[in-house]
Amino acid sequence: MQAQGRKLVEAEKAIRQGLSNGEFILYFQPQLNLLTNRIDGVEALIRWSHPEKGILPPSEFLKDIEALGLSAELDNYVLELACQANARWYQQFKRRVAIAVNLSATEFQDPKLVAKIQGLLVKYEIPPRYLELEITENVVITDIRSAMDTIVVLQNMGIKVSIDDFGTGYSSLAYLRELPIDKIKIDRSFITEFAANDSDLTIVKSMIRLSHGLGKRVLAEGVESIEQLNLLRKLGCD
Repeated sequence: MQAQGRKLVEAEKAIRQGLSNGEFILYFQPQLNLLTNRIDGVEALIRWSHPEKGILPPSEFLKDIEALGLSAELDNYVLELACQANARWYQQFKRRVAIAVNLSATEFQDPKLVAKIQGLLVKYEIPPRYLELEITENVVITDIRSAMDTIVVLQNMGIKVSIDDFGTGYSSLAYLRELPIDKIKIDRSFITEFAANDSDLTIVKSMIRLSHGLGKRVLAEGVESIEQLNLLRKLGCD
């Protein structure tokens, strides 16, 4: 326990230093519209450009951030970086691209969340439709009523809300029916082998049909081959 405590103390010092030095950076994963074949938007992915260890993926630092109670702080940092990037791209290319940002349960349940987002949109002069917030099923299931109220307020502002990593948490048809979300994202674990695995194919096909039946758009994560892309297009994935 002492060793773990010491490790966390060291991790907190490094993480706080990294945040203040701007070592945490965003990579952007394109979201391809399968109907128009154009980039519909991008998802912001956090990386730590560590001065000694190089580029670190979230698996190397997110657990420490959660253990230290710094999730909300990181979320605010990422939201700010995403809005900065959106404004910068518009200045350079005169084109708006929607940026999707993942939010932790802590941040999504913060009563000041809506005010923070309004402040960022005004500060960087970004129309609300160019910011998308992604939450996992686990966030919703914790307090479905509170989550629903927040989603409705955000949508009234013009911000889209998606369910991320669908199928890996507490998937419930009841909350899917009730929640006014815009998009359902199928987790990459179902996409990796679905072109060669009948079980995964059946699950993906059912998720797409179910989502469309509920009036939601569907995004498949982790597409890395033409075969996967063509199959998803054939299945009607958005």
